[in-house]
Amino acid sequence: MRTESNPGWSLRSRLLRWLGLTTGAGALTLSLVGAWFVVSAADRQADALLQEELDEVRASFGARELDIESFVEVTHMLSDMHPASRFAWRAWDPAGRELGDGFGELGILRPGVPAREPLDRTVEVEGGFRWRATRLEGGQVVGLLLDERPHRVLVDQYVVAAVVFAVLSLACVFLVGQTFSSRVARLLARIASRAREVHAGAGTMALSGADLPVELRDVVQALEEMLVNIRSETEASRVMIAGMAHELRAPIQNLVGEAEVALMGEQEPEAYREALASQLEELRRMGDAVHNLVALCSARRAAEAERTEDFDLERELRFRLERELRRAEREGFELSFEARGDLRLRGDREALLTAVRNLVCNALDWSPEGGRVELSLDGTGAAVEVRVDDEGPGIPVEARSRLFEPFERGAAAAGRRVGYGLGLALARSAVETQGGEIRVTESPSGGARLELTLPRARAIRSRTPCC
Repeated sequence: MRTESNPGWSLRSRLLRWLGLTTGAGALTLSLVGAWFVVSAADRQADALLQEELDEVRASFGARELDIESFVEVTHMLSDMHPASRFAWRAWDPAGRELGDGFGELGILRPGVPAREPLDRTVEVEGGFRWRATRLEGGQVVGLLLDERPHRVLVDQYVVAAVVFAVLSLACVFLVGQTFSSRVARLLARIASRAREVHAGAGTMALSGADLPVELRDVVQALEEMLVNIRSETEASRVMIAGMAHELRAPIQNLVGEAEVALMGEQEPEAYREALASQLEELRRMGDAVHNLVALCSARRAAEAERTEDFDLERELRFRLERELRRAEREGFELSFEARGDLRLRGDREALLTAVRNLVCNALDWSPEGGRVELSLDGTGAAVEVRVDDEGPGIPVEARSRLFEPFERGAAAAGRRVGYGLGLALARSAVETQGGEIRVTESPSGGARLELTLPRARAIRSRTPCC
């Protein structure tokens, strides 16, 4: 959720900023390195040219004495060999007297520039010149002045080109970054818009097949899956709450009606007792339904699933089934209980006992008047087998896959009070948490048979609450 006090940062602006910084730094680095290479190459070329010309003079005169006419001829010849370069020469005899006023391009010579010393070392002269002097074998000193300005023009042109390149690179990166970031922003805005529509219940994401980059495609797919799960869970919760409200309305109205009838006039004590007993039974059924719903949908079921303890299933059930036995006796049912083998388990005792009780209550709800319900426990194998048979109408094969869904009571329940459709859903949850299996088949007596297979040690499984 966006707030005015914390507007956050913009991916688009940050992307453009980093692209500009990295591109500018790269272009500047390339320009500086290139300029250094160009200047170094020009300097090396000038030094090599100076050294080459002086070597030519040394080779021309050798150990003989340097005369002005021969020196002028040699310098002219060397200048003709390099028409693109401007040279000026000076020469000194062994005593240090200067020979002539200079040779070559006299316009670039300056008074006293440079002196004889140092020898055999290139010196940069102000104004864009380079000077180098050397001693011949006859003792004379010859110096050469080179005009570097034509070479510097090339360097300046390169610097201008590098600056233009850097500016154009920044402009191109800005345009590309602007286009790319705009597209990413539009894609993200589209995803956010679709997500809001799904949250508002007005459509689906439907972006998995769109032209999206791989990274965003994975994000969209994960978001779609999450939203589908949220919608499914929300819809299931809505249906369960609506169904529970609908189912509780009738018994509450019945309780209110019975109480009003009992209070309309003076009644015999026995009539009050019967009314209270009827209301007590109805309240117990409602309490069981609420307990089952809370146990099925409580957000704390994941924490409760960590509870494990050792218990004997037969001994616990003989104590916990007293209410069902009394109900069977009161309503004319026959409820039998058989057990054999080792029935010790390690798991969530309360959840498993509630599961078996719900199976028995379900069988009593569907049994006809005077019918028989059989509960049998078998602990002779590796797992404990629980079987509940009744003589009711049975469960059609096509309806068995939906039997353990919350509020599913089957078509045969129309017009009958047979519970709230929560007991079997809770039983399945408890059995699967134990790592077991619950099945529904046909009983030999013609009704339904519900079977549980319970491992003796609970298998740890992660579960997601239904609501």
